Amino acid sequence: MVTAGAAVAGLAGLSGCGSGDGSGAHAAPGTTGAGSAAYPMSLTRTGGVVGFADALVIGADGTVTGSSRAGAVSCRLTAATAQALSTPLAEVPTSGTGPTTGPDAVVVTVSAGGRTLVLGGAAGPDDFTRAVSALLADVERPAAHRTVCR
Repeated sequence: MVTAGAAVAGLAGLSGCGSGDGSGAHAAPGTTGAGSAAYPMSLTRTGGVVGFADALVIGADGTVTGSSRAGAVSCRLTAATAQALSTPLAEVPTSGTGPTTGPDAVVVTVSAGGRTLVLGGAAGPDDFTRAVSALLADVERPAAHRTVCR
């Protein structure tokens, strides 16, 4: 069984290099892939008909702080969610996550270790984008009803 702390420690792998293959992962100017800091990991969700304006920060210890339409957020990732988010950003497929342009588009941005990944508002076919989608949905719930960030 993986503890939350051990799974979150795996998030250090988020500093993967951008491949330039259109995957959506981009290196920040002046950074290198190897040894780049992976924390904090920032998630933002904007747009959509309902006007999302969520901003979350995941710390190295798995704590999540920020805000959502439901209000202030302060919780800790479950081990399973932390493990799913340990995929290097350069390896996350962006296809299947929905449009990122248009009047009703929901745009999710994930930044860590000098990399930025831009996704649509839907969960993709992989564990990482499903975990991001689940986390963003979870923080909209009252704290007592959350399942991936308690």
